[in-house]
Amino acid sequence: MRKLVYAAATAAMMAGTAVLPATAEATPLAITYAHDCGQELLRPTRLVLTCADAGSVVVGITWSFWNTEAAVGHGTWIRNPCQPYCAVDPQSTWPGTSVRVALSDKQGNEFEDMVLSDASGHAIVWPFLT
Repeated sequence: MRKLVYAAATAAMMAGTAVLPATAEATPLAITYAHDCGQELLRPTRLVLTCADAGSVVVGITWSFWNTEAAVGHGTWIRNPCQPYCAVDPQSTWPGTSVRVALSDKQGNEFEDMVLSDASGHAIVWPFLT
């Protein structure tokens, strides 16, 4: 029975849906989340990097790999340079940068670090803030 529940849960996770164990004796699966300004998200398509003003965001994320140890995807990093100041310079007017997103370094069930890499190989480590 446990093998059947595990197989069904694994298939559902691959499809992006959640499955509750069929019986009380089934062991819950370890699920790993990305931290996004106080929220735990599973395979998010958007991550806010600056929670105070959302002036730095990765959008359109598609994940090619996600497990309990690491995750890798691609998205567009949009930053607001705040010229002359943030209120009059919305981020949507600035072109984004295509980036590879790599999540790692778990704390409990959340990834702690994100590495954004652009096409030239320039990378920045972005710690998730709680």
